[in-house]
Amino acid sequence: MQLTEMTRVANQYDYSLTLLSIPDAEWQWPEHDDGEPEEDTFDRFIRNGQYPVR
Repeated sequence: MQLTEMTRVANQYDYSLTLLSIPDAEWQWPEHDDGEPEEDTFDRFIRNGQYPVR
C-alpha cells in the first residue's frame, strides 16, 4: 500500500505537523453504539450553511 508522509516544521515554535496520506484506503464512517453515524465538524458547517471558501 502506498503511503505519503508530509511534515512541516516551525523551529521558531518548536512545533511540527505531520500528515499521512493513504490514497487507496477505504474510508469507514465511525458509528455510535446505537448505529447512528457520527457527524464531523465539516458536515456540521455545511448543514448550517457555512460553505468552505476556496
